[in-house]
Amino acid sequence: LSEADMLAVATMLKDAGIDIINVSTGQVTKDEDPVYGRMYQAPFSDQIRNEVGIPTIVAGNVTTADQANTLVAAGRTDIVAFGSLRFLDATVAHFDALRHATHRDGVGGIGAGLLRRFDEVLRQR
Repeated sequence: LSEADMLAVATMLKDAGIDIINVSTGQVTKDEDPVYGRMYQAPFSDQIRNEVGIPTIVAGNVTTADQANTLVAAGRTDIVAFGSLRFLDATVAHFDALRHATHRDGVGGIGAGLLRRFDEVLRQR
């Protein structure tokens, strides 16, 4: 699809009463050669969300909570979906949550202690 086609389809979905669009791009035919990179689907989500005026969900190599929060805070998407990264390492979400608790509570806060303990447990495996 062209950029104009993408926006036209998103507009049709919005007009049909769809509440939110999960933006996913590329690899719908074997001939495609999509460009991958950090947060590679965010520009499409941003464009649909802000030009069509419909909430979006985006994934596509978003690897940290900070990246997700930045995308939402910047108004580029409404929801970030973490996919295959979580299948490869289920501890990523735990570490992100603990890092945020440490930042919130300070170096001696509960998050710091939990992060140290979690790290100890993983090293014993």
